[in-house]
Amino acid sequence: MTSDLTDIPGIGKTFARDFARIGVWSQSDLVGKTAEDLFQQLVEANERERHKTSKNYLYVIRMAIYYAEGGRDPERLKWHAWKEPLSSK
Repeated sequence: MTSDLTDIPGIGKTFARDFARIGVWSQSDLVGKTAEDLFQQLVEANERERHKTSKNYLYVIRMAIYYAEGGRDPERLKWHAWKEPLSSK
């Protein structure tokens, strides 16, 4: 199965698998979602498997949603640019 999630900068096969564990199979599944909700779902999924979830995952999820919703500003396509929520310009 191929997924367009790996077309998002910084999203590789491992993160795509993490997304799949919370029901995100494609970029369209990210549209209209909040990063905080998806992050919480991932934290809970990881806790069930006794894994810890880095806060950096929240930043990657924010960036992935931005991309899925059409954002292409190169400066905002770096996960570390999303440490604090950005206003939509």
